[in-house]
Amino acid sequence: MSSSTEDADQSTSGQVETPTTETQQPTAVESTSTKTKTTVFKIGESFGNEAILMTVNGVRTANYIDEKNNQYETATAPSGEEYIIVDVTIENIGNEMQYFASSVNFNVYDTEGYSYPSDFIAELALKKSFDGSNIAPGSTRRGEIPFLVPTGKTGLQLQFTGASQYAIIALE
Repeated sequence: MSSSTEDADQSTSGQVETPTTETQQPTAVESTSTKTKTTVFKIGESFGNEAILMTVNGVRTANYIDEKNNQYETATAPSGEEYIIVDVTIENIGNEMQYFASSVNFNVYDTEGYSYPSDFIAELALKKSFDGSNIAPGSTRRGEIPFLVPTGKTGLQLQFTGASQYAIIALE
């Protein structure tokens, strides 16, 4: 069995070529990768695709949530933290049922890249919490999603992922 190196060095006339001492200069290669610019939406702007249309209607903060006037459904932010409560609307403009969960489809991020997931206990204390389960075609769901973040944190953004849609919304 002959090696592929030997076969590569043989010319068609059966002579062996000697390697040259000439060095190859690197060839400049243009980068074919392109950076995609992510659009950051503002509060009140709608965005979507062929399946959904979403809008962040507003944002508010709270240290204590007791909107149901029920002693068992309250939420108190620990010292140094507060709740950012995001009011969202999702309209199903497609032909199939859509499902969204605040714990799966929404996260808040700060400028340093830290993530703040939705807070389930605070969500239970909200009178108008978001229920994105089973949004039928032509239906709309609106509600609030709470996130526990450091007090006074600026530059926060909501990240939404779902229904083949990805969006970032500035919360200021």
